[in-house]
Amino acid sequence: MTIQFNTDLVDRFVATGITTFDRAEIPDLRPAHDQHSYWLTNHFLESILTAYQVPFRQYAFNSLYRIQTAFSSYHEARDLTATYLSVTILDNPAIGAYFQALARWETCFLNWQILVEIFNKMSNGRVFEKDDKSPEQRAYSICNAIKHSGQAIGRGAYEIGSTIPMWLSNNGFHSLDSSLSYQELANVMLDAAQLADELQYPRQFAQTQFETL
Repeated sequence: MTIQFNTDLVDRFVATGITTFDRAEIPDLRPAHDQHSYWLTNHFLESILTAYQVPFRQYAFNSLYRIQTAFSSYHEARDLTATYLSVTILDNPAIGAYFQALARWETCFLNWQILVEIFNKMSNGRVFEKDDKSPEQRAYSICNAIKHSGQAIGRGAYEIGSTIPMWLSNNGFHSLDSSLSYQELANVMLDAAQLADELQYPRQFAQTQFETL
């Protein structure tokens, strides 16, 4: 006999909206970036002959590391989300599978946030402006919700919302302050992947961007 719980209780004590989360259209980004598993390796091999100057060398390597980790986590999370949706029952959600997927999504978001910090230093620019409501700004806001969840718990923020800093819905990702669709995250990750495609080969990148050693 399958146990069914009150949906309001499950949403309140597990994750907001988990009892209505039954579909997600999450793009597969791997076909557009066939070197995604080799960005760091390609960069290392190319750098034996031609390397970026310091400190750009460190910025480039750490950017590639964060992009490759975020990109890999995105697709692991995508697969785990599909697994969750294939086994869950709305009135009795597969809680363990949900949090397996959520953990990988958090890894994706947090590594992307570190990339933003590196890129801002590397380029002397900004990926987004404060409160501009762009996908990048909203993704960063969700990252902050994850990173500072301890403080949020301490001030009682989750007493009026979810028990966790980020949750999933049919439409995408949510925190108490921000939302981001699956397609918007995909677009953000595609921009990061394009940067990795360019940074992995110092010689080619230097021809149009920077001077090499």
